[in-house]
Amino acid sequence: MPERSAPSDGSLTTTITTDALAREISALGLQQANALEGPSKVWLLMHFRDPRILRGDIDQMRECARWIPRGATVMDWGCGPALPSLILSRLRPDLVLQASNFDMELQTYKILWDAAGLKVDRLEHAWKLPFPDDSFDAVISRGVLEHVPNEQMSLAEIFRVLRHEGKFIVSGLPAQYSLLEWFNRVAGRLNHPRRYTLAYSKKLLMVCGFHVVWSAFRCSCPQAIPWADPVFRVWERIPIGRHLTQNLVLVGAKSVRGMGDQIFARHNLASTLRRIESGGTDSR
Repeated sequence: MPERSAPSDGSLTTTITTDALAREISALGLQQANALEGPSKVWLLMHFRDPRILRGDIDQMRECARWIPRGATVMDWGCGPALPSLILSRLRPDLVLQASNFDMELQTYKILWDAAGLKVDRLEHAWKLPFPDDSFDAVISRGVLEHVPNEQMSLAEIFRVLRHEGKFIVSGLPAQYSLLEWFNRVAGRLNHPRRYTLAYSKKLLMVCGFHVVWSAFRCSCPQAIPWADPVFRVWERIPIGRHLTQNLVLVGAKSVRGMGDQIFARHNLASTLRRIESGGTDSR
């Protein structure tokens, strides 16, 4: 399926260059890493040390930001170091940004959160969100969905807190046939418990009440190799080869038909909820 163009009502409101923003975020990430210890510090050093590594993430958010209307209220779900929010705070100062995070005691990224101007709410439950219905115009997520214990329940909550035709933007979703994921597994670095095909990702969002309006394959970390950038730009768009790239990016719009779609009912969400809350195990 060819990539669709984004609407123009959410045009970027700043002209900051990708390289300038990458240098700023890299400096903030290193400052935050120096204030931490253990795995969080190691992760930050891996992802923030070289500004070139951040270029792919910034370009992804430039694409996704065009789907967010002006003045929107945006929630960064399971934000961690809140890289998407930090990027959006520079690209789209018109947005009202908020965030939520798991394991607040273990993952405190105060320097990065403050730089993004975020108020971060603690998530006490594996999927329930501490927000009223229809709270946000958009929910963004990076590196979260593949780790949650139950995808459908988490997506049902995101559906609930989104306003009419609100957007769910998920980036950094590990691709099922990614060469990088394959190398990591061969090396014993099993960082992602789930990987996704484009077809499954679209079906998952659809059965949870979202209409997928845009999707793409993207490489981010490989852009740290300057000469490889144009190669990966082409690779991401080759019909078969793109499935071997690193990540998926999807934008889902809250369906006007809501959670009552027949296809959603056939996935038996209600019985899944009862089984989980009664202490049973989920098939996923």
